[in-house]
Amino acid sequence: MIEHLRTNKLHPQAIVLTHAHVDHIAGVRTLIEELGDIPVWIHADEEQWLVDPSLNLSAAAGLPSPTPAASRLLKNADVLTIGTPDEGTLAEIGWQVLHVPGHSPGSIALHHAPSRVLIGGDALFAGSVGRTDLPGGNHDLLMESISTKLYALPDDTLVLPGHGEATTIGQEKLTNPFVRGAST
Repeated sequence: MIEHLRTNKLHPQAIVLTHAHVDHIAGVRTLIEELGDIPVWIHADEEQWLVDPSLNLSAAAGLPSPTPAASRLLKNADVLTIGTPDEGTLAEIGWQVLHVPGHSPGSIALHHAPSRVLIGGDALFAGSVGRTDLPGGNHDLLMESISTKLYALPDDTLVLPGHGEATTIGQEKLTNPFVRGAST
């Protein structure tokens, strides 16, 4: 990622984290060290998780807490406008923050309505859902988040999950064994 950014002369305006588990935050410090001071954004419910190795599971992995404190705390329905109109990117139009707790208390997804793209974090995967057996996980809350917020999106919304293959909301409504029948 760093080489791609350098080769294309890109400088990230922010690092937006879908949640504060170690597998999603471990590279943040390296990005900042290599590319300069980049603000870190995370949902307000995981502000402390970001810097606490026992909460973000860094301690369990034998790592020190890998991130600095957040510079912006996100909340449900925030719109993140990143980029400038002359860049001609999807980012310039704005990504809506969807607070989808359950995998962790501050889990978010980012929805870009004009292109029908969802960066899903670890809430919804192709044929699966995020774990809820980790600290702060809540299975019932995750099912509610998926059924009321994610399944409310158009069926042709492309889901880019935090792990695994891309899928669509419609495909998951039809086939996901964990949340079948939960669609709105």
